[in-house]
Amino acid sequence: MPSSEGHSQVLLDVTVQVQRERVNLRLLNHDGVLVVERKLIQPDGVSVTLAVPFRNEADLYDFATADPYYDYLKSRYDVLRERYTAAALPM
Repeated sequence: MPSSEGHSQVLLDVTVQVQRERVNLRLLNHDGVLVVERKLIQPDGVSVTLAVPFRNEADLYDFATADPYYDYLKSRYDVLRERYTAAALPM
């Protein structure tokens, strides 16, 4: 039976330990829409995931710099932005 959820290609998947929590950043191409997932995993295993589609690099920058852990994740967000830019370029 085909999935109604579509197909996602993972373009980036990184996890960073920040103090006692872990932050997972993923860039997905979901049927042609670029989506950033940010998952915060707490020490007790509880996690919260944000999945946000982006239409331009400026919105991605605003999302990244609003992250309370941005100082810890800046280099990862830089890589994510580079992958986003490369994936967003028309073929």
